[in-house]
Amino acid sequence: MRQIFAFSILAIINVIICQNNSTQQIQKIFDDQGIHTIYYNNTFKLTGLNNANIVFSLENMTIMDSFLIEGNDLSFTFSEFTLRNVSIGLNNQSLFVLSQTKSFVINNMKLENIEIFTPIFSVNYLEGFSIERGQIINSYLEKGFGSFQEVQSFIIKQSIVDIDTIQNLNEPFYKLNNTKMFHFENCKFGILSRNSLNKDQQKEVYLTEKEQSKQNIPSFIQNQKYLNFIEVYGNKKLYQGSESYLKFIQADFNNTNIRFLLISSQIEQKIIIQFCQFANMKSVSSGGCISNLGVAMLEFTKTIFDTCQSQMFGGAIYSANLNVTDELIVQNCKSKIGGGAFLGLRAEDKMLLDAEKIKFINNKATVSSQQYFACTNQIDSFQMPHCNLFEIDSLFQLNTELVNTQYYMVQQQINIEKLVTPPYIIYHMSLQQNMIYLIRLKVEYKCAEQKQLCSVSEFDEFQSIGNLYDFIEDNLKQYFYNFNLPNVNYPYLLTSYFEYFDCINSYIDLFELQFFQIHFYYKNSRFGCYNPTNNCQKGMEQVLNVQKQQIQCKYCSFGSYSGDPQNNCAICETEKFDKCYADVSYLKQNLWRPQNSQFSETYLCELNQQSCNGEKRYGSGNELCLEGYIGPQCLTCDINGEYWNGESYGLQGYFQCAKCSTLQNNTLFNYLSAAFSLFLFFFTVRGSFKRMQNQIYRRYLSFYMKRIYIGYSFIRQNQSSVYTKILLFNFQMYLLTYYFVDFNHYDYSIHSRIYSFFNPLQNQGGTSYDCFLKQYFDKAESLGYIKLLISIMSPLVLNFCFLIFIGIFSCIRKKNYFFIIISSFTYSIIFVFQQSIISYSIESFTCIQLTQKDQYLMIDTSINCSNQHMMNSMKYLSIPALIIYVFALPIALFGYIYANRSNLEKTKILIIFGFMYDEYKRRYFYWQFIKLILSTLLSALVSLGKAQIVLSCLIYCAILSVYSASVIYFQPFQQVFINKVELVSNILSVLYVISSICLQIEFDSQNQYDSYKLGRIISEIFYYLVLFLQMIFYIYITVLIIGSVFYTSIQGIRRKRFFQRIIRLFPSLKLYIYSKQLEINLQKFRMVVRNCIINQSFQPINELGENQALINNCVNSFSDTQIIHHQKLLQ
Repeated sequence: MRQIFAFSILAIINVIICQNNSTQQIQKIFDDQGIHTIYYNNTFKLTGLNNANIVFSLENMTIMDSFLIEGNDLSFTFSEFTLRNVSIGLNNQSLFVLSQTKSFVINNMKLENIEIFTPIFSVNYLEGFSIERGQIINSYLEKGFGSFQEVQSFIIKQSIVDIDTIQNLNEPFYKLNNTKMFHFENCKFGILSRNSLNKDQQKEVYLTEKEQSKQNIPSFIQNQKYLNFIEVYGNKKLYQGSESYLKFIQADFNNTNIRFLLISSQIEQKIIIQFCQFANMKSVSSGGCISNLGVAMLEFTKTIFDTCQSQMFGGAIYSANLNVTDELIVQNCKSKIGGGAFLGLRAEDKMLLDAEKIKFINNKATVSSQQYFACTNQIDSFQMPHCNLFEIDSLFQLNTELVNTQYYMVQQQINIEKLVTPPYIIYHMSLQQNMIYLIRLKVEYKCAEQKQLCSVSEFDEFQSIGNLYDFIEDNLKQYFYNFNLPNVNYPYLLTSYFEYFDCINSYIDLFELQFFQIHFYYKNSRFGCYNPTNNCQKGMEQVLNVQKQQIQCKYCSFGSYSGDPQNNCAICETEKFDKCYADVSYLKQNLWRPQNSQFSETYLCELNQQSCNGEKRYGSGNELCLEGYIGPQCLTCDINGEYWNGESYGLQGYFQCAKCSTLQNNTLFNYLSAAFSLFLFFFTVRGSFKRMQNQIYRRYLSFYMKRIYIGYSFIRQNQSSVYTKILLFNFQMYLLTYYFVDFNHYDYSIHSRIYSFFNPLQNQGGTSYDCFLKQYFDKAESLGYIKLLISIMSPLVLNFCFLIFIGIFSCIRKKNYFFIIISSFTYSIIFVFQQSIISYSIESFTCIQLTQKDQYLMIDTSINCSNQHMMNSMKYLSIPALIIYVFALPIALFGYIYANRSNLEKTKILIIFGFMYDEYKRRYFYWQFIKLILSTLLSALVSLGKAQIVLSCLIYCAILSVYSASVIYFQPFQQVFINKVELVSNILSVLYVISSICLQIEFDSQNQYDSYKLGRIISEIFYYLVLFLQMIFYIYITVLIIGSVFYTSIQGIRRKRFFQRIIRLFPSLKLYIYSKQLEINLQKFRMVVRNCIINQSFQPINELGENQALINNCVNSFSDTQIIHHQKLLQ
């Protein structure tokens, strides 16, 4: 009698046994109990329905437990089996559990819109399971259709499973274990109401996520893990010789990550595949559509594989055995090795016999063997037999605790012993115990021309193979590690030292890769042994393995360091190091250490911290230096290109280096600077001579012609040399802070433009005297010696040339001008070359301690102070220069002037040495020597205080401030205006140094040039304000110099008609020039001078100096205030 179970909502409490009951009886049971919606927590059991045609239909319900079907070795046949709109919430149990049942047959099955998180069927020990005319559509089957254990016959016919159901799998759809025979016929998988091979779906899709993103593939497909649609396992020998079938199968998985068939069975059976089409499948392991790991024979008849892909071997087929009866087509498939197929020896033999029946079309392999790869017995380049695909390439020591370091993988030596008999090649490797080693492999294959073997040893991300642990023979897996290394694309194995591989025992297979379960034919192995060693390398420490009672080696982990293999790992000092491990330590910024130094021997780069901020913080010596710097504490510029790829770098400022090739117009600028200095020299000497000459004329006119000069009418036209000396004295302060502020990382364009505008020496990368000298003294041992020699010889050469010029000029004018050479020589030493002579001379014998053992010359830090040859050469030049130029000559000059202090107005003294005192009041004739002492002190502080430049600048600012106060108090210059100019120059110099120091301190304290704080902003405003005032002062004093030189010409313009007309247009200006008060003051001044002259008797011409002094005393009796007022009115 037919049993019907059809309920709108079904839920069962307790156990209901339906045994040969009619439909009315079953319905009455539920009606009598008033059951319409029942929630249950036990099982629904069907028993004793042998050979009954059951119609089973469940719709619109939620099921919370399993159906247990027990048949007592009876058979169940369902004429209809329907699940529609059913949600099944079970935990670790199948919906239908078949137990003690002979067979289970479904003639019509439809599963639609069901959701289940466990398998539908769980079957154990069944003679037959058969489904015909089945449909599974639009359903969520997370664990697949079912797991079938010990089923002798499994048959699926005329069935459809749509792509919406397949793409949601998380486990195999059909899982068959120890199944004697399976039969799939006339089925469509993944295809519903469309052609089996849609041409739009035959596009080649890459396997990596990066390439998948290029395709229009839903995210749930990209993120899905790789599975098998059908999995077949088995090892029962009683099933030997059985046959299974796949007939008229159309499977298209729409590029989902699912392979159609995986066979991992040791049963020697035949699987006949006829009239099938497989398309758009992928697998993470070998075989994109079908993978036959076992010994089964695959027999193909009119079968097509299209667009199958594998991330390992064999794009479509992976099988040891293969037979083709009638046409096998593999096209548009892809893998790493064997684009279309990866086959064994027996398969290749069949292919050779049936080559016309097998077609490989447009397949691709990223590593080797574009169409297919077949294991052969042909010997490889090392004369090794069997399936030789992978060969040992190299050996690395792996340290998993030191990831992303150079000690993560350390290459080890491999010794190869060649023999004349098999195995022909033996590998000897020395391994440290308790360490992991990576055996890097390369691929060897038979090239397309089949005349030689080709190899691939470099692999990119699309060729990545990785750890081959899965291919290791099962008995040897205990000696290898099964974990993957990130970003390692080449094939490799991970192993350690084991006694099993010890060379003391014998030679043995270091590894055996088993591609298929037919072990004898398809073994890829290499012969060799391991030698244990306990010799620790640098960066290791010896540790005792208590369990094995062995001394073993271990690299120092992060945060510790060992420079000696005999020492233990020491903890790194966080104040000095950013990180450390093994024998590697990363120094913090601004620190330096010499090569081959002790771990703790580090130095702070105090003189130029930026120079020690190279990229290789783990290195030593020059590796720690910024580009262009070399030597101890990175203070030396690589002028010879010894380290920085042949590029020359010259000194620029205080221990700063500039790339010579980037300094535009450096040569031109140095020549122009020299020319400008010579012009100033001759201009100042000439101006001083003219001034002294005019002084003599004035004295002559005053005493013999009875003419008196007052106001600016005479003095102003002769002050160019005085202004020039003030300008040079101020410019020394500018050079003191030249490149003192570090703008190397000052990236803000507005600031760099302002700085370049106010500091023209910085334009186009600045200038470098070293780069200039390098062009002419390329072979010089030391440019410091060349600079010292030039500074000492320059005044001699200059005055020698000037002497020749004076001789020629004297001959032409027929007058003796040779006395001028005394003034020029003295002037060149005191005002022009004094700073460079003092600086270079002091630096030439001053050593700075840069390491614990070594000192280096300040003038050239590439010279070690222990180099007696260079030290003596420097001293023989610098010490005499200091004695003569700095001490002897100024002291002798001052002594001569002091001895003749009462005769300073005599013609002979005035014309030769008047430039030293004439602009000062006579009682302050020594004032120029005070300025000379200040200038000398400045140069000495700059040289001796380079190690503490900030402190040196502050000391000099204090001294200059005292000097400025003295100028205010004593008013040493004859003209009050010049006193004011001198005072302004000193104040600006002090402000310029202080502003530079403040800004540099702000830079050093922040360490980041793009982070603004209030202190930094104030320092910048102060610095640029002082620069602006300094520029205005330079412009103003330059105008004064020009005006003094061309004063006579300017006064002549006042007599021109156009100037008189301008005066008429501005009456106030005329009144200012010709005021009545002027006449009154002039009259008073004349009376004072006349009375002084009348009271003195006439003196001969040779006593003119004494008379002039007397007149000066008379003039001085007139109040300074009145004379100044006269001068202002006459201006």
